[in-house]
Amino acid sequence: MRRRGKALGATLLSTFLVLSGSGVSGWAGSHAHAAASNSSLLIGSTEEPDTLNPLISGLQVSGDVASAVFDTLINYDTHNTVYPVLATSYTTSADGRTWTFHLRHGVKWADGQPFTSADVAFTYSSIFKKTNKIISTIGWDQIDKLTTPDDFTVVMHLKGIFAPFLSDVGPTDILPKHIFNQPGVDFNKAAFDRKPFGTGPYMVSEWKTGDHITLVPNPYSWRGQPHIKKIIFKIVPNNNTEYVQLRTGDLDTGSVNAAVADEIASSPIQGKRVIVSDANAWYHIDLKQWGFLRETVVRQALDYATPKQALLKGILKGHGQIAYADLDPAFKQFYNPNLPTHPYSLAKAASMLAADGFTKGPGGVLQKNGQPFAIDFWIGSSDDNAQKIAPILKELWGSIGIKVTLHSQSFTTIFAPNGPTYTKNMTGIFYAWFNGNDPDDTTYWASSQIPATPTSAGNNSLAYFYKFSFQKQIDALTAAGTATVDTAKRRAAYFQIQDLLATQAPVIFLFWLPGYTVVPANLHGIAPNPFAHEFYNVADWNLT
Repeated sequence: MRRRGKALGATLLSTFLVLSGSGVSGWAGSHAHAAASNSSLLIGSTEEPDTLNPLISGLQVSGDVASAVFDTLINYDTHNTVYPVLATSYTTSADGRTWTFHLRHGVKWADGQPFTSADVAFTYSSIFKKTNKIISTIGWDQIDKLTTPDDFTVVMHLKGIFAPFLSDVGPTDILPKHIFNQPGVDFNKAAFDRKPFGTGPYMVSEWKTGDHITLVPNPYSWRGQPHIKKIIFKIVPNNNTEYVQLRTGDLDTGSVNAAVADEIASSPIQGKRVIVSDANAWYHIDLKQWGFLRETVVRQALDYATPKQALLKGILKGHGQIAYADLDPAFKQFYNPNLPTHPYSLAKAASMLAADGFTKGPGGVLQKNGQPFAIDFWIGSSDDNAQKIAPILKELWGSIGIKVTLHSQSFTTIFAPNGPTYTKNMTGIFYAWFNGNDPDDTTYWASSQIPATPTSAGNNSLAYFYKFSFQKQIDALTAAGTATVDTAKRRAAYFQIQDLLATQAPVIFLFWLPGYTVVPANLHGIAPNPFAHEFYNVADWNLT
């Protein structure tokens, strides 16, 4: 399941992801502190979850914290290989349409109640309950019937072949039926959603809004007790504060952005090392399908008016590469290296808009048919890099007559049901999407993923008011990419998708960025993984 994350100054996971087959390097401080105990670990985050019910949150940070609490049926390691979690094994029928999962025996929830197949069935039914504000149904919506022959067997009968089925369904967090089935419990705002427990290694003991979330060991963890006895997920206001606190020792672990990477390389943080990795996330500016932004030529003009190379070199110190579509170059067999581009040219952008009928109106603002070209541009308040980039774009776009109004808010506010996605204004939103381990991008572009309401399932909120002009094409291609397991046929579909996206510019694709995560020099067991949330293997972490 893809999850919306913040823009350039991302949480620990977003700077900690490592692409399959890529290397990981580290910088170690020259004056390491003495080995710390396993009593606690203080982790910094510039974002705060909106909820810790992972099925109803679209924020990456919510899924990150929840990954220490809840378990999945299966998960994927750093080599994109399946490993068992709650399901010890699974089988598929010859036609690929029946999947049988055999569950782990003796697992208990953190309140001591037994985990059974009924919890998996409950999770499935919860995803399709109309009153639940589920973020995505992809994969689960391919199930025609789910049965539980016994407490330790789940059988899923599919409607047809769906190539990414296991990668969509397998890593979904499983919720406790006995908690949510109690009278009066609201799935969307239960007290449990702020102080959850699961079958994972930790449970939430405290969530102090705006300050921290505390994780303590689950006494019934089937893995045994984790090494680290307390994890404090500390909320800090911005990237700069996080960086300062990592240097002063007020934080043990956290992420830093590319702008300070060279500084850390030349002046290591005492007692800490930096893990350098690629991030499987594409940074971009959403262009909501409203007003002039529904026109391909207008979106292309904005793309031409965005100096990606200069921003990468100046703000990000050259760390990263330009993105032209939504598929990471590390997906070598599916990545299209020959895409059309819109190289920076304000003159080109201005001429395209003039040819489209725009003229200068009062104050030099472009207008057409009496309507001014005015964009609300939203950025995360905690993202230092976005805070630097957005004013540059405001000035450049303004120089050709586009009125840009900047708004800086938390991502919890930006992506709320009453946020800018659902206002009737021309809108740009700067953030990142985190890809999974399959090239399927149905969730971003398909008409089936357009939310029916601001609280409905579906991630294609760009097309909430109007579908894309190329909607039939993208629907056909995303369907073709999932309807077969033949690699060559899937490659052909995703090559065409990337070409269509690069041409149509439904968003302004910006960067693929490396990540820089600061950890104690003596923290072991962390295995960077682009295919799982931050705490997917936290039970293995050890301060020695």
